[in-house]
Amino acid sequence: MQEQDLATMAHDATKNGPPMGGPPPEEAPVQVAPHEPVHYDCDIVVLGGGGSGLVAAARISETTDKRVVVVEKRRNFGGGAMGAADWRVYGSRWQKEHGIPDNTLPALRQVMDETYWELSPALAYNTFKATGEFFDFLCDTGEGVEELYKEGTYIFDGPDGPKVPAFKKERQGGAYVMKRMIALCEKNGVIMLKNTAVADIDHESGLYTVTAKDPGGETTITAKACILATGSWIRNHELVKKYVPKIADYPMGNGGHTHPSYTGDAVTLAEKLGAYIDYDSFEIRLMGPLGMCPSKTLMSMTAEPSTLWVNKNGKRWINESTQKRRGIFETGNRLAEQPDYQSFYLFDQGMIETCVKAYEDGKRQPWCFPAPPSYSENWQEDVENAFSPKKGAGMPPMPGMGKSIARADTLEELAAELGIHAENLKATVAHYNEMCKAGIDTEYFKDPGEMIPFTKAPYYAVSGGLGTDGAFGGVLVNENIQATAKDGGLIDGLYVPGDFSSGRFLNIRNNKVQITNDLSWAFASGWIAGGSAVEFLDE
Repeated sequence: MQEQDLATMAHDATKNGPPMGGPPPEEAPVQVAPHEPVHYDCDIVVLGGGGSGLVAAARISETTDKRVVVVEKRRNFGGGAMGAADWRVYGSRWQKEHGIPDNTLPALRQVMDETYWELSPALAYNTFKATGEFFDFLCDTGEGVEELYKEGTYIFDGPDGPKVPAFKKERQGGAYVMKRMIALCEKNGVIMLKNTAVADIDHESGLYTVTAKDPGGETTITAKACILATGSWIRNHELVKKYVPKIADYPMGNGGHTHPSYTGDAVTLAEKLGAYIDYDSFEIRLMGPLGMCPSKTLMSMTAEPSTLWVNKNGKRWINESTQKRRGIFETGNRLAEQPDYQSFYLFDQGMIETCVKAYEDGKRQPWCFPAPPSYSENWQEDVENAFSPKKGAGMPPMPGMGKSIARADTLEELAAELGIHAENLKATVAHYNEMCKAGIDTEYFKDPGEMIPFTKAPYYAVSGGLGTDGAFGGVLVNENIQATAKDGGLIDGLYVPGDFSSGRFLNIRNNKVQITNDLSWAFASGWIAGGSAVEFLDE
């Protein structure tokens, strides 16, 4: 394959890439004719063609002559990384050339402090180092790659966070990288088996034997090393019910983090290989409340601490500034305990006018995800447009939920429209107004400066749903992404990058406190796993 073809294939990812965290692209039906059993003999077999698996395969095939087979059960390669955006990068050549200070050591100290120094410093260091090495590798795969990136920040770090290379085509960086890794693998002769599910695995006499099946028949692969990168278990209901029971009935939907293929295949495979699966690490990272509506003004109000957060029972359930202080993942865990996993941002016309006036007078809220409040001069028109049928005011914010926004002249009417307990809602607002008058929030301790009473109809509500960033936890790995055995040793030739590896985060009451974000980990752990597998074979 010529370099121009490689660049073209990668560039195609920027045309119609899915939004960050959104549903993966449609998978075209595959028709496979029946075939006789097929066998491949290789050096390294990669099980899973998502972010970590493809990075590992691309590194191996581009830098060595090792024979690689990639097995992917979905009909497309790329996995969840196809819907991801940017990632944290440390110590890359690109950052140095752009005069960006290397903050590797301060960042390492910070994440190790946050994880109480319970995680492996060697794994943390190798991960950080690998993010820069992989980005340099990506830039070296073709002329002009570096020019596709600009100086930016990782989305959860906000505009004042450490500077990283950000893909210029917003929210399509993951798709671009995946297309480029696929192109590299194809150029280098990697055998790419898609629509092929692993059925069994054995490890005897130094060889891994994988049995896989596609709609046409059976394939076996023998290899000297195995990279187990099959990803998440979020669509395995039994595992969800056992390890995160409070969302056992949550309607997952078909999103980038909840694809039906994420059934935890690696659990059975790793158990058979004798790997130590850290079941205590199993968690689902929850996000919320997540409000989505067709109005900049109403979305800005969801970021105002003056609103009330009420559940379907019509009751407040948390301090409304918690998400700003502690993050959207921690409040997501509390939201999962509310009826139907749902919350509502409650405010009235007077509250909107007060917040807009403060903004016009120069008041600015600190950065928060997804954005701090921001109001335009025509905010009244923006609100009215949101309730126009043409603007889709009734679009469901999350799977299994109703209207995204509602407006009514009375609290009873608002409650009826959204299915909220009306009498409780009236009592909640009345009590809150009393606390505003007294100047102290004795329920959830809101700052007195954030307390604005309900004084002027109409009343508004924006639905806030529960989302997820994926399921995590699995085989405990060392700093080389090598699998730990049940007996405490290491398993020769077995490497477990990506979502099914444990050791890079703490599970604190289902709150993942980690050394880096998930896309960084996917690329870094895949990069390390590829290098470690090659070193193992060379030794």
